[in-house]
Amino acid sequence: MSHKSISYSVLIVSENENLNTTLGTLLDDKINSTKHFAKEPNEARAILSKNHYDFIIINAPSELTPTLRFTLSLFHEKESIILLLVKANDYKAIYERTAEHGIFLLAKPLSKQTLFTALSCMISARERIRSLEQEVHSAEEKAKELVLTNRAKWLLITKLSMSEEQAHRYIEKQAMDRCVSRKNISQEIITNYSK
Repeated sequence: MSHKSISYSVLIVSENENLNTTLGTLLDDKINSTKHFAKEPNEARAILSKNHYDFIIINAPSELTPTLRFTLSLFHEKESIILLLVKANDYKAIYERTAEHGIFLLAKPLSKQTLFTALSCMISARERIRSLEQEVHSAEEKAKELVLTNRAKWLLITKLSMSEEQAHRYIEKQAMDRCVSRKNISQEIITNYSK
């Protein structure tokens, strides 16, 4: 699947209009994206309270402390890939504080090629997270189905005096005969016999 076929949402937190223009152009060249801009962390917080973003790119100004505090607070944005741009002489100290939080870090000044490469890495990371989210969702659905099926079996055992094996076979056969999921059959049993 091409990255151009997926639409990504991007929040850029930066006061630097030149960088914003460069990032906007680069994003347009690389991916299909919806971009929002914030000049500083408080504005970004307000935007984040209403929207979710695949990527959050933060350009740290000279006064780094509030921006760093804001960046570290984004740890709860589990689905967002975060890129922090800092001055080269701040890189090592900031890296030690951000690496454990999974924050991408680049030293300024940087070239378009460096930004392009970083964006490629961020896309790969976001797609890996998306894949893991789907696996977790699938596991959660299976767990819900198992809980429903076990509850339905228990009702068949207690209300109709079936053995566990008979109850299991009954649910399986109903699902196959009616071409519906075991979850649907289990839900019907629960609805009918919980009264």
